[in-house]
Amino acid sequence: MDFNVINVVGKPWGREIHFAVEDKYVGKILEVKAGHRLSHQYHRRKKETMYVLEGRVRLTLGDEVEVIGRGMSVTLKPGVRHRVEALEDARIIEVSTSHLDDVVRLEDDHGRVDRQHHPLHRRVSRHLSAAYLRFMNRLVRGR
Repeated sequence: MDFNVINVVGKPWGREIHFAVEDKYVGKILEVKAGHRLSHQYHRRKKETMYVLEGRVRLTLGDEVEVIGRGMSVTLKPGVRHRVEALEDARIIEVSTSHLDDVVRLEDDHGRVDRQHHPLHRRVSRHLSAAYLRFMNRLVRGR
């Protein structure tokens, strides 16, 4: 019998307890302090299921907002924008595919937003892309 190594990861909103990190799945307990929230995020490949052990949370799924509590569960497919906000101290079991680094942060209370998804970056990128295309068109036309 092999016992798992338990890894506790501190987060600005509380902590994660990784109790199973396997090739095909990961098991965690999320402890979220009342009044704190996780990043507004989505995953490209990761699929996850959350089960609320204790507390109540406001769960944002796409454009919908639900309050869920003890004994409730939800499965999030890749691409679904979501956010968890603890209305009271909460403990959530999360079981997911093993894509631990697959997180795209859209908004974060602690400054951890992925730069390419920040609205200002998108505007600047669009502007630079348009300028690059104008430059290439001039270059091809010999002007």
